Amino acid sequence: IDNIAYYKDENYRFFCECKNSEVTEKDIFIFSGKMIDIGGISGYIFTTTENVPKELNRLARSKNIKIIKDALKKNVESLIKEIKEGENGFSLK
Repeated sequence: IDNIAYYKDENYRFFCECKNSEVTEKDIFIFSGKMIDIGGISGYIFTTTENVPKELNRLARSKNIKIIKDALKKNVESLIKEIKEGENGFSLK
């Protein structure tokens, strides 16, 4: 786990993993296991990859993980918006 973000007003925290390569099934399972070990319920994998197969996105969502692709090419506002909108059902509103 590369970062842990804590939103104090909502008593909410989430975990972040950063990858400068393609995300694999193994990455998702390892990250999910790490979150479970330390009591996490949601996380984000930030990757520099532009394309992530639908199957990997589905697997990630099933583990309460959102994959944010092409992270280095996005501006801060767009990254924050994507995090807040959380497609997995865990939203920071």
